[in-house]
Amino acid sequence: MKRPWWCQDPTCTPDSADVGARIGSFDKAPEESGFCCGRVAEPMELTRHGRTHVNDGHFCFRSAVRGVTMLEINSGDLDIISRTAVRSLVARDPTRHFNGRWYTGREEGWGADNPPGSRAR
Repeated sequence: MKRPWWCQDPTCTPDSADVGARIGSFDKAPEESGFCCGRVAEPMELTRHGRTHVNDGHFCFRSAVRGVTMLEINSGDLDIISRTAVRSLVARDPTRHFNGRWYTGREEGWGADNPPGSRAR
């Protein structure tokens, strides 16, 4: 996966990126927004209130107005981000059809035993 031109962490390896409205284009386009998600070279561990939390990736987004925001995340955080994004799309266009293949890229997609928003793996 190619690194967006606005990436702030050269040690992060992108898993997925959509940079701007022209999907697949990684040309420098300061007027466009974009998203990138990747894995960091060394996981970050934080202990608060006696609980340890490990983040092994970044979720970054760039706005032409606000610049780049880089969040430290893990797989659980990605699950929440994905569900929230799909639910927001459904709320904005209730007639739009979503299937698991679109969401996961997997042939099996969603099924009766693994509906959208479930925690089944």
